[in-house]
Amino acid sequence: MERYVLFGDLNTYADCGFILQEKTINPPEPKTNYVEIDGADGAIDLTEALSGEIRYRNRTATFVFWTDEGSYEDRVNVVRTFRRTVHGKKMHIVEPDDPNTYMIGRVIITEEFHDLAYSTVTIECICDPFRMSNEIKSQTITLTKSASNIPVEIINTGDKTIAPIIEVLSVHNPVRIVQDGMTVAVISEEESTVKVNAVKIKPGTNIIIINTYMGSLSSVPVKITTQEAYL
Repeated sequence: MERYVLFGDLNTYADCGFILQEKTINPPEPKTNYVEIDGADGAIDLTEALSGEIRYRNRTATFVFWTDEGSYEDRVNVVRTFRRTVHGKKMHIVEPDDPNTYMIGRVIITEEFHDLAYSTVTIECICDPFRMSNEIKSQTITLTKSASNIPVEIINTGDKTIAPIIEVLSVHNPVRIVQDGMTVAVISEEESTVKVNAVKIKPGTNIIIINTYMGSLSSVPVKITTQEAYL
Protein backbone atom coordinates (compact mmCIF):
# COMPACT_ATOMS: atom_id res chain seq x y z
CA MET A 1 0.00 0.00 0.00
CA GLU A 2 1.35 3.41 -0.96
CA ARG A 3 1.91 5.93 1.82
CA TYR A 4 -0.82 8.47 2.35
CA VAL A 5 -2.16 11.09 4.75
CA LEU A 6 -5.73 11.52 5.93
CA PHE A 7 -7.09 15.06 5.89
CA GLY A 8 -10.45 14.62 7.55
CA ASP A 9 -12.16 11.87 5.53
CA LEU A 10 -9.94 12.42 2.47
CA ASN A 11 -7.30 9.76 1.80
CA THR A 12 -4.62 11.34 -0.36
CA TYR A 13 -3.80 8.10 -2.19
CA ALA A 14 -7.20 6.42 -2.47
CA ASP A 15 -9.07 9.62 -3.36
CA CYS A 16 -6.44 11.57 -5.31
CA GLY A 17 -3.70 9.14 -6.34
CA PHE A 18 -1.15 11.19 -4.37
CA ILE A 19 1.81 9.21 -3.00
CA LEU A 20 3.48 10.69 0.07
CA GLN A 21 7.13 11.35 -0.85
CA GLU A 22 8.38 13.45 2.06
CA LYS A 23 7.16 14.52 5.47
CA THR A 24 8.61 16.70 8.18
CA ILE A 25 6.81 17.03 11.51
CA ASN A 26 8.55 19.33 13.94
CA PRO A 27 8.15 18.90 17.71
CA PRO A 28 6.34 21.79 19.39
CA GLU A 29 8.66 24.43 20.82
CA PRO A 30 8.38 24.96 24.60
CA LYS A 31 7.30 28.44 25.67
CA THR A 32 10.26 29.36 27.85
CA ASN A 33 10.46 32.43 30.06
CA TYR A 34 13.80 33.55 31.49
CA VAL A 35 14.32 36.74 33.47
CA GLU A 36 17.77 38.28 33.75
CA ILE A 37 18.57 39.81 37.15
CA ASP A 38 21.31 42.44 37.35
CA GLY A 39 24.06 41.41 39.72
CA ALA A 40 23.11 37.72 39.69
CA ASP A 41 24.57 34.81 37.81
CA GLY A 42 22.44 33.25 35.09
CA ALA A 43 18.71 33.89 34.80
CA ILE A 44 15.56 32.98 36.70
CA ASP A 45 13.55 30.32 34.86
CA LEU A 46 9.84 31.19 35.05
CA THR A 47 8.77 28.77 32.32
CA GLU A 48 6.42 26.82 34.61
CA ALA A 49 5.65 29.65 37.06
CA LEU A 50 2.09 30.45 35.92
CA SER A 51 0.60 26.99 35.33
CA GLY A 52 3.06 24.61 36.96
CA GLU A 53 3.52 22.94 33.57
CA ILE A 54 5.40 23.50 30.35
CA ARG A 55 3.32 25.14 27.64
CA TYR A 56 4.09 24.71 23.94
CA ARG A 57 3.78 26.65 20.70
CA ASN A 58 2.06 25.16 17.65
CA ARG A 59 3.94 22.61 15.59
CA THR A 60 4.46 22.59 11.81
CA ALA A 61 3.93 19.54 9.61
CA THR A 62 5.00 19.55 5.95
CA PHE A 63 4.00 16.92 3.38
CA VAL A 64 5.10 16.51 -0.26
CA PHE A 65 2.92 14.38 -2.57
CA TRP A 66 3.69 13.00 -6.02
CA THR A 67 1.49 11.49 -8.74
CA ASP A 68 1.89 10.39 -12.34
CA GLU A 69 -1.64 9.04 -12.79
CA GLY A 70 -3.62 10.12 -15.84
CA SER A 71 -2.87 12.89 -18.30
CA TYR A 72 -1.57 16.36 -17.58
CA GLU A 73 -5.12 17.73 -17.61
CA ASP A 74 -6.33 14.89 -15.37
CA ARG A 75 -3.71 15.72 -12.74
CA VAL A 76 -4.41 19.45 -12.91
CA ASN A 77 -8.10 18.76 -12.29
CA VAL A 78 -7.35 16.38 -9.39
CA VAL A 79 -5.10 18.96 -7.75
CA ARG A 80 -7.75 21.65 -8.27
CA THR A 81 -10.36 19.48 -6.53
CA PHE A 82 -7.92 18.65 -3.75
CA ARG A 83 -7.18 22.35 -3.27
CA ARG A 84 -10.86 23.17 -2.95
CA THR A 85 -11.27 20.40 -0.38
CA VAL A 86 -8.40 21.17 2.00
CA HIS A 87 -6.71 24.52 1.33
CA GLY A 88 -7.02 26.95 4.23
CA LYS A 89 -9.21 24.60 6.31
CA LYS A 90 -8.69 23.36 9.86
CA MET A 91 -8.81 19.58 9.78
CA HIS A 92 -7.97 16.36 11.59
CA ILE A 93 -4.71 15.05 10.11
CA VAL A 94 -3.51 11.43 10.38
CA GLU A 95 -0.01 10.63 9.16
CA PRO A 96 1.12 7.10 8.26
CA ASP A 97 3.72 6.57 11.00
CA ASP A 98 1.34 7.34 13.88
CA PRO A 99 -2.12 6.10 12.86
CA ASN A 100 -3.38 5.86 16.45
CA THR A 101 -3.33 9.63 16.93
CA TYR A 102 -4.37 12.66 14.93
CA MET A 103 -3.19 16.25 14.72
CA ILE A 104 -5.52 19.22 14.45
CA GLY A 105 -4.23 21.90 12.11
CA ARG A 106 -4.82 24.44 9.39
CA VAL A 107 -3.91 23.00 5.97
CA ILE A 108 -2.14 25.29 3.48
CA ILE A 109 -0.99 24.31 -0.01
CA THR A 110 2.31 26.11 -0.49
CA GLU A 111 3.37 24.77 -3.90
CA GLU A 112 1.91 22.97 -6.91
CA PHE A 113 4.03 21.68 -9.78
CA HIS A 114 2.92 20.10 -13.07
CA ASP A 115 4.76 18.81 -16.12
CA LEU A 116 3.87 16.25 -18.76
CA ALA A 117 5.21 13.32 -16.69
CA TYR A 118 4.04 14.00 -13.13
CA SER A 119 2.71 16.49 -10.61
CA THR A 120 3.66 17.39 -7.04
CA VAL A 121 1.83 19.16 -4.23
CA THR A 122 3.47 20.57 -1.10
CA ILE A 123 1.39 21.17 2.02
CA GLU A 124 2.22 22.94 5.25
CA CYS A 125 -0.01 22.42 8.29
CA ILE A 126 0.04 24.67 11.35
CA CYS A 127 -1.02 22.24 14.08
CA ASP A 128 -1.88 22.27 17.77
CA PRO A 129 1.08 21.21 19.93
CA PHE A 130 -0.33 17.83 20.99
CA ARG A 131 -1.42 14.81 18.98
CA MET A 132 -4.81 13.53 20.14
CA SER A 133 -5.40 9.84 20.81
CA ASN A 134 -8.01 8.09 18.66
CA GLU A 135 -9.01 6.10 21.76
CA ILE A 136 -11.67 7.54 24.02
CA LYS A 137 -11.31 5.94 27.48
CA SER A 138 -14.32 5.64 29.76
CA GLN A 139 -15.38 3.99 32.99
CA THR A 140 -18.68 3.95 34.84
CA ILE A 141 -19.17 3.87 38.58
CA THR A 142 -22.48 3.58 40.43
CA LEU A 143 -23.29 5.59 43.53
CA THR A 144 -25.65 3.81 45.93
CA LYS A 145 -26.99 4.35 49.43
CA SER A 146 -24.21 2.18 50.83
CA ALA A 147 -21.52 3.63 48.52
CA SER A 148 -22.29 7.28 47.88
CA ASN A 149 -18.66 8.43 48.18
CA ILE A 150 -16.49 6.54 45.68
CA PRO A 151 -12.77 7.08 44.86
CA VAL A 152 -12.05 6.70 41.14
CA GLU A 153 -8.60 5.96 39.70
CA ILE A 154 -7.88 7.60 36.33
CA ILE A 155 -4.61 6.73 34.58
CA ASN A 156 -3.34 9.21 31.99
CA THR A 157 -0.64 7.65 29.79
CA GLY A 158 -0.32 10.80 27.68
CA ASP A 159 1.89 13.88 28.00
CA LYS A 160 -0.71 16.55 28.74
CA THR A 161 -2.91 17.35 31.72
CA ILE A 162 -6.49 16.80 30.54
CA ALA A 163 -10.00 17.47 31.79
CA PRO A 164 -12.52 14.61 31.96
CA ILE A 165 -16.08 14.61 30.69
CA ILE A 166 -18.38 13.43 33.47
CA GLU A 167 -21.89 12.22 32.63
CA VAL A 168 -24.54 11.43 35.22
CA LEU A 169 -26.71 8.75 33.62
CA SER A 170 -29.88 9.07 35.68
CA VAL A 171 -31.98 11.42 37.75
CA HIS A 172 -29.73 12.71 40.53
CA ASN A 173 -29.11 15.14 43.33
CA PRO A 174 -26.03 17.40 43.09
CA VAL A 175 -22.94 15.29 42.32
CA ARG A 176 -19.66 16.55 43.77
CA ILE A 177 -16.19 15.97 42.38
CA VAL A 178 -13.40 16.05 44.98
CA GLN A 179 -9.70 16.19 44.14
CA ASP A 180 -6.81 16.62 46.58
CA GLY A 181 -9.27 17.06 49.44
CA MET A 182 -11.19 19.92 47.81
CA THR A 183 -14.56 20.00 46.06
CA VAL A 184 -13.55 21.25 42.59
CA ALA A 185 -16.87 20.86 40.77
CA VAL A 186 -20.56 20.25 41.38
CA ILE A 187 -22.90 18.80 38.75
CA SER A 188 -26.36 20.14 39.55
CA GLU A 189 -29.72 18.36 39.20
CA GLU A 190 -30.33 20.19 35.91
CA GLU A 191 -27.05 19.08 34.35
CA SER A 192 -26.12 15.67 32.98
CA THR A 193 -22.93 15.91 30.88
CA VAL A 194 -20.16 18.33 31.85
CA LYS A 195 -16.54 18.78 30.80
CA VAL A 196 -15.03 19.46 34.21
CA ASN A 197 -12.06 21.75 33.51
CA ALA A 198 -11.47 22.19 37.24
CA VAL A 199 -10.46 18.51 37.49
CA LYS A 200 -6.83 18.13 36.42
CA ILE A 201 -5.92 14.65 35.17
CA LYS A 202 -2.14 14.82 35.03
CA PRO A 203 0.13 12.27 33.31
CA GLY A 204 0.29 9.24 35.59
CA THR A 205 -2.20 7.95 38.15
CA ASN A 206 -4.88 10.29 39.48
CA ILE A 207 -7.54 9.80 42.15
CA ILE A 208 -10.79 11.77 42.27
CA ILE A 209 -13.73 11.19 44.58
CA ILE A 210 -17.32 11.34 43.34
CA ASN A 211 -20.11 11.66 45.88
CA THR A 212 -23.76 12.69 46.22
CA TYR A 213 -26.66 12.77 48.65
CA MET A 214 -28.78 9.79 47.62
CA GLY A 215 -32.04 10.77 49.38
CA SER A 216 -34.79 8.61 47.92
CA LEU A 217 -32.61 7.44 45.01
CA SER A 218 -31.36 3.86 44.95
CA SER A 219 -28.51 4.26 42.45
CA VAL A 220 -26.83 6.95 40.36
CA PRO A 221 -24.49 5.75 37.57
CA VAL A 222 -21.71 8.16 36.61
CA LYS A 223 -19.56 7.85 33.48
CA ILE A 224 -16.06 9.38 33.30
CA THR A 225 -14.53 9.86 29.85
CA THR A 226 -11.01 11.02 28.93
CA GLN A 227 -8.99 11.51 25.75
CA GLU A 228 -5.22 11.52 26.05
CA ALA A 229 -2.79 13.78 24.19
CA TYR A 230 0.83 13.18 23.18
CA LEU A 231 3.81 15.29 22.14
